[in-house]
Amino acid sequence: MNAPHDRTEASTRPSTTHEEVAVKRLSAMRSESALWRMAGSLVGGQGATAALSFLFWILVTRLVDADEVGAASAVISTQTLLGLVGSLGLGTYLVVELPRRPPEEHRGLVLRAFLSVSVVAAAVSLVVALVVRATGGGALAHGLESPCRTAMFLVGAAAAAIVLVLDEAVLGVDRADVQLRRNITASLLRFPLTLVVLLLGVRDATALQALWIVPILLSVLLAWRRLRLPGGATLDVPPPGGVRARGRIGVVVGEAARATRHYGLNLAVAASTQLVPAVAGLVLTSEENAPFAIAWLIATFAFVIPYFVSVALFARRANDHPLELARSMRQTLPVCLGLVLLAEAGAAALGYPVLLVFGPQYAAEGYVLLLLLIPAGIGMVVKDHLVAWWRVREQFRLATTLAVCAVLVEIAGAVVGGVLDDARGVALGWLVGLTVELVVAVPLLVVVVRQGRRAPVVEDAS
Repeated sequence: MNAPHDRTEASTRPSTTHEEVAVKRLSAMRSESALWRMAGSLVGGQGATAALSFLFWILVTRLVDADEVGAASAVISTQTLLGLVGSLGLGTYLVVELPRRPPEEHRGLVLRAFLSVSVVAAAVSLVVALVVRATGGGALAHGLESPCRTAMFLVGAAAAAIVLVLDEAVLGVDRADVQLRRNITASLLRFPLTLVVLLLGVRDATALQALWIVPILLSVLLAWRRLRLPGGATLDVPPPGGVRARGRIGVVVGEAARATRHYGLNLAVAASTQLVPAVAGLVLTSEENAPFAIAWLIATFAFVIPYFVSVALFARRANDHPLELARSMRQTLPVCLGLVLLAEAGAAALGYPVLLVFGPQYAAEGYVLLLLLIPAGIGMVVKDHLVAWWRVREQFRLATTLAVCAVLVEIAGAVVGGVLDDARGVALGWLVGLTVELVVAVPLLVVVVRQGRRAPVVEDAS
């Protein structure tokens, strides 16, 4: 009597197993689709910003002296770097922490992060401004020569830190569309403000600094209204673990300490792309820095695509098994590498006429700089994918150590190159440094990708 029942039960087991695998495959496909949607939103926001910033700089380079453009671009790139320094890793921390917290704590958590990073970024930028003004020389010193410019420098650094935190925090609540709208809003607002400033006859570095900072601050306010995080405006929300910190300072310090693991890694990873323009601003004159700044602006898009894809990888896989991220890399890695190569081909074919829009002096020098800068995106692809892997595995010490060594190699190359051969030397020296890094990084990435290939399909649920 039991035999027929046993055969029926045995015959259904394979069918059930296949159904489970099919469900897991479908779940994995949905997860990958969500990853690409998030990455697409991040890249779209940066792409829109790059395109509109490109038009903005076309306008100002036609109407403002190259000396003032070089000074303003040096200030803007430096305050962006200091915004990263002041971010304290809280943006990446919120990507992981917000999904784990009750919704009523989200608003207070993000507000405390804004308070922390704005104070730290402003304080650090004040020290930098005092040192630069005391030592003098270079485009950056020219951009900070007055108290008004220095004050805007402090505000700009604080705004840059807040934007970094906000644009990552929205990923923690699955609202990547907010950063997309914020980036587009900030870029679009510059044009009417630019027309007003130019009609008033103000055409110096001070005006360019204001035209960069004010739209960012307005876009943050509009994005905050759209985000509508639950919870009150109070900063005194209990931290995780049931232990309530007394007072705002205690809460802020506690959360900053928990973000420290990401902070050092964030600084090391982003330092090279932030430090290279700053190095150019220090070793080049304002006239030499102007075409470098424009070429860097265009080349940046080839760098940010792999970065934002890696951010999406981490945001989607932060609490998953590392093998799921390794499997996703098999899709993202060839796409990112292909886009960098496509960008280099496009620059070779269209770079000169595009730069000619800024003026003959920009095209003559900027075309060669552009062709030297874009291939560095290959190194960015490799590094950013490895960093995403190390984050998910929580290997922060290893990742930070290797990233710091990489930055030292890159910046040494850029400085030596700048001293020997001005703007082209900065670009070529940085590229040589990245090439040296690839000798070590490529074998590591190959090992990671192979692990994703060997991962069983049934682990693809997300």
